[in-house]
Amino acid sequence: MAHSEGLEARITRFDAELLRSLMEAGYALPLRLLQTLPGIDLMGAAMLTKHGFVPTRA
Repeated sequence: MAHSEGLEARITRFDAELLRSLMEAGYALPLRLLQTLPGIDLMGAAMLTKHGFVPTRA
C-alpha cells in the first residue's frame, strides 16, 4: 500500500511540474484549445503539447 501511495505522490508532482513548465513557456492557449477536443482533458492536452502537437488558432 505504501508503494502505491508513493507512486501516486510522484505522479502528482510530475503532473504539477509539467503543467507549470508549459504555462511558463506560454502554452496556456494551446492547452485550452486541445481540451475542446472530445476526450482530451488537461493532462492529455499537456502530454500532446509537450510532444509537439500545438494548435495555433481556434
